[in-house]
Amino acid sequence: MAYARYFTEEGAEEYAGKYRKGWLRRLSARREASCVKRALAAAGAGGAILDLPCGAGRFTETLARTGQPYVAADLSMPMVRAGRAAAGTPVAALRADARRIGLKDRSVDGAVSIRLLHHFPDAGERRRILAELARVSRRFLVVTFLDRDSWKQRAHRRNPARPPRRAAIGREELREDAERLGFRVAGFFAVSSLFSGQTAAALVREGAGKSQSPNPKS
Repeated sequence: MAYARYFTEEGAEEYAGKYRKGWLRRLSARREASCVKRALAAAGAGGAILDLPCGAGRFTETLARTGQPYVAADLSMPMVRAGRAAAGTPVAALRADARRIGLKDRSVDGAVSIRLLHHFPDAGERRRILAELARVSRRFLVVTFLDRDSWKQRAHRRNPARPPRRAAIGREELREDAERLGFRVAGFFAVSSLFSGQTAAALVREGAGKSQSPNPKS
């Protein structure tokens, strides 16, 4: 398994320091955080928020301030613990597979999924994940993806000697996937039009009402 190391305490600690190494990564991390914040604002984020995968808690502080309560979730328990620790205050936690989330329908106001979709080249599996996030979310989703039409992703495709390591999709494809689930796109926010294809999408459920407290875990 390519990411098996992240299922250990050492791997979670390694991942936590990944985006603090070198000024380029720190700059990219700041820009990505800005894009996520803008997407949250466009989505009207508030209420109970599920963060899946929470990773080592890189966005925990931002999301915990936006939503109340905040649920840190990941397939890796060491990552879940790191995500909880990053919050600085007691938060709910859940070990969860994004393809089978152990929560009831519309049990949180919104779900945030950062740097997950590009690990799934199969469109059916990606749509299954989006459908699960949509199922548990009452009002909004914020997801990040690699925009296949960004300059960097186009450059990758022109170099067959170095095939892309991550899956990229188009904005219209994501829009269509969202609309099939009853969501509309409230905005796309790119980290960089040249140097990164990472893009945050704000998705809002059509006819969504106001926030409410989460339902009990199923």
